[in-house]
Amino acid sequence: MINALYGLVILVAVLMILNAVASLLSLWQIARNNTADLERTVSSYGNTQQQRFSSVRHYVEWTVINEPTMEDIEKDAATGIIAKDLNDLRSRILDMRYSFGNDFMFFVYANESQHYYSLSQINISYGEYLAIRDSVIANAFVRQNLFRWNNLTTQNGSYLYYAVTHRGITMIALVPLSSLTDPLDDLNLGRRGYISMKLPDHTEFLHQSGTDGSAFDLFYNTAEYPYEKEGLPYTVRVRADILSSYGEQLIRQLIMLAILFLAELVTGLYLYRMFHHIMMPLEDFNRELSGIRTEDGLINLDSRRIQELAQASSRFHELVQEIQHLRIGIYEDELARRKFEITFLQHQIRPHFYLNCLSTIGSMAELGDTKGVQDMVKFTSRYMRYLFQADQDFVMLEFELYHIRAYLDIQNMRMGQCFTYEENIPNRDDLHMQIPPLLLITFIENCVKHAQPDGNAQLTIHIDVTDPAPDRLLIQISDSGQGFSEETLSLLQRAAGDGSHGDGQPSADGHHIGIYNCIRRLSLLYNEDYSLQFSNSDTVADTGKTTGALHGAHILLEIPRRMNHTRCDEVTIE
Repeated sequence: MINALYGLVILVAVLMILNAVASLLSLWQIARNNTADLERTVSSYGNTQQQRFSSVRHYVEWTVINEPTMEDIEKDAATGIIAKDLNDLRSRILDMRYSFGNDFMFFVYANESQHYYSLSQINISYGEYLAIRDSVIANAFVRQNLFRWNNLTTQNGSYLYYAVTHRGITMIALVPLSSLTDPLDDLNLGRRGYISMKLPDHTEFLHQSGTDGSAFDLFYNTAEYPYEKEGLPYTVRVRADILSSYGEQLIRQLIMLAILFLAELVTGLYLYRMFHHIMMPLEDFNRELSGIRTEDGLINLDSRRIQELAQASSRFHELVQEIQHLRIGIYEDELARRKFEITFLQHQIRPHFYLNCLSTIGSMAELGDTKGVQDMVKFTSRYMRYLFQADQDFVMLEFELYHIRAYLDIQNMRMGQCFTYEENIPNRDDLHMQIPPLLLITFIENCVKHAQPDGNAQLTIHIDVTDPAPDRLLIQISDSGQGFSEETLSLLQRAAGDGSHGDGQPSADGHHIGIYNCIRRLSLLYNEDYSLQFSNSDTVADTGKTTGALHGAHILLEIPRRMNHTRCDEVTIE
């Protein structure tokens, strides 16, 4: 029990460590995902802004240098002409909004006439407009301010503008700094995260949310889009405070860890009580049950330490003894029953041949064929000796084939050489395999009795023995007769197949009773470890002899290989 408690403590400690590691890994994964998302967002923002600023810069430079309407504005043409030119410029700028958005404002200033025109929609107040105009005019012809983005600050806001002067005409593109952060408004930066934008001279012109710097830089993710690298007129720096943004996730992890610890503690106490009050008594009882002695089936139960199981132990002792006696009795009765049934089925086959032999001997005696009677009596006595000696469950295949030949010799004597018999046994070791006695003879007798070849042709019976597998024996019996009738074939197939070995019953007229008995014997001896098939075919086994339009009967039997090792199964051949 002490070892069990130590194991429980170690288990709880390991689980706590695993949960702590899982919490740290979770926080690390969150930070990693946040960093990747932040970098993708800032990179996408920088690429978009770069395209917008490049489009605006290119448009301003091309317009002020190549646009024909600028000559009319420079020469201060008639009011109607200038109005038409300004409308054309405004329409063109409106059409190009898809390239640089709606937050850019465009102006044109004629130095000679000192006229200042707006080319786009104005999103600022009139006072702000005047302040921007005065500042732009004052710096329009300052060389260092041309062809570059400059910062412009008024009382109400800050802006970036781009101015190009050519032949006394200055064109200006202006964008509020506040609009530059609109695409980043959805970022979750946390309480101390911020967005910072700086000019190439490192002058910060925009800073939103939180404060820069922290004593714990570990909890910050930073993404930058620098001016020097990407060509933007400013540098974007975004910092996200992971601890404040995802601190709730960490707190939830810690709460789950505490709950799990309490659950493990309660479970440990419960397991301790269950082990002490239930498992230990059951373990003692199981240890006493393991004292069963298989030789005599006795057990010794000492339940003095197990009050809950004391009475059950005594009853169980008596019950086990009774069950073992019953089991032995049932097993012996089943063996005797199966032996009796097999013997009965073998004896049920014998009257067929008895009657045929006696009938043949009587016919020969009436005809005065003394030599035939002598041979017939000799063959019959030899065959009867095999029948009376075949009371075992198995005999060698060689003996069964020998007496098949003797049986066919008797039939040829009786019917006048009406049969030819062929054997094909490539592996002579198969002759020593054991099979049930009187099994093949029953099938051969069925061929002799029911097969009727055309005209005066002899009936050919063929036996083929092969080894489809190292542990299997395949026996095929075929004849050149007319084959099984459809009704008989259906009954035999149903009796031998469909997973119901041995369940078939003889037909109502008693035909093929020997075959049905063989099926039953196979089922008793092999259970379901055999295969028996009945069919009609145009070719007699593997001899290559065709029967024309006749369909000879074909029997295929597959059984386990059983080698003859004892003399109790042998019979005498004389």
